[in-house]
Amino acid sequence: MSFLADLPTMLLSYVVPFIGLLVVIVFVHEYGHFKVARMAGVTVETFSIGFGKELWHRYDSHGTRWRIAAVPLGGYVKFLGDADAASTPDGEAAAQLTPEQRKRTLQGATLPRRTAIVAAGPLANFLLAALLFSGDAYINGTKGWGTLAGDVVASGAADVAGVRKGDRIASVDGRDVRYFTELQKAIAERPGEPISVGIERDGRVLSVAMTPGTRSVPGLLGPGKAGFIGVRPDATEANIVRDSYDFVDAVGYGFVHTGKIIGENARGFAMLLFGAGSFDDLAGPFTLARLSGDSLRDGIATFVKFVAVISIAIGFVNLLPVPMLDGGHLMFYALEGIRGKPLGERAQEVSFRVGFAVVMSLMALGIVSDLLRKFGA
Repeated sequence: MSFLADLPTMLLSYVVPFIGLLVVIVFVHEYGHFKVARMAGVTVETFSIGFGKELWHRYDSHGTRWRIAAVPLGGYVKFLGDADAASTPDGEAAAQLTPEQRKRTLQGATLPRRTAIVAAGPLANFLLAALLFSGDAYINGTKGWGTLAGDVVASGAADVAGVRKGDRIASVDGRDVRYFTELQKAIAERPGEPISVGIERDGRVLSVAMTPGTRSVPGLLGPGKAGFIGVRPDATEANIVRDSYDFVDAVGYGFVHTGKIIGENARGFAMLLFGAGSFDDLAGPFTLARLSGDSLRDGIATFVKFVAVISIAIGFVNLLPVPMLDGGHLMFYALEGIRGKPLGERAQEVSFRVGFAVVMSLMALGIVSDLLRKFGA
């Protein structure tokens, strides 16, 4: 009975925020495809949010069917001449079109236009993230842990060099560090190498020498090395660093921050591909729903940044060279540009089936990973 009693709260706290987040991100992604297709003269037959049974639809002045379906875990744009929502070419349907109609299909468009239409979806996700980060930076600024030393690990490099709790680490080898993440990065780059660290203590600036320790970290081609000095950030209000931005700087921050997260996604995927990562890091729908609810409870600003992060992740995943995803289409277009002609329909059909199997496998791994986290296995 307790589960049934808690069900409405669970739905409002986790499922509703997750579905809302997903609908926004999917709409932006598909609208990217839709808008560029319209600009390129390609006919869009259907714009769908969700899959399965149709709950609502309307036609616009161009004849596009806008629909909302019962399962809001995705969406699609279907172009004239497509066999399905994955834009698999329909040879039989295309043969029945007039020459003028064929020009308005995705397959009948020029290679640059097809490329632009397909790439527009993930790029729209990245743009959404950049705008959300920019808006948050402009309204709320940014904050993070500063470099005020909290606990200093006994016998660590910092302890041996005389760093004390309450010292503010200001520079590493003459390079100013403002946030603790900047300090970590600067130290990580110098494992086992002597460095000079500037610290502020009681209004004085001191310079101390130390040699960071070395620890093993996962790398693309095997374990790598990173430096550490044995200092944790002071976890008090006094160590929170805040920055404010004018409009131009906020926009710059939003796009730069988006680029950094795209890079982190690429690095994480590459590590997974080369065996240096873990499939335990995959997040399925249950984990994403929980994180959606948790971020919303932390405030609108936190939820907005979470939406931006997930938008980047969805854009990045869609760019992977897997048939059925946008990246698979772009891979085919690249091969077409090299060969001077598209792949045969049979080759594309088989590839899409393989791509479907890969996508379903990744989704299954995410769900299994969720269940293992839930039940502690």
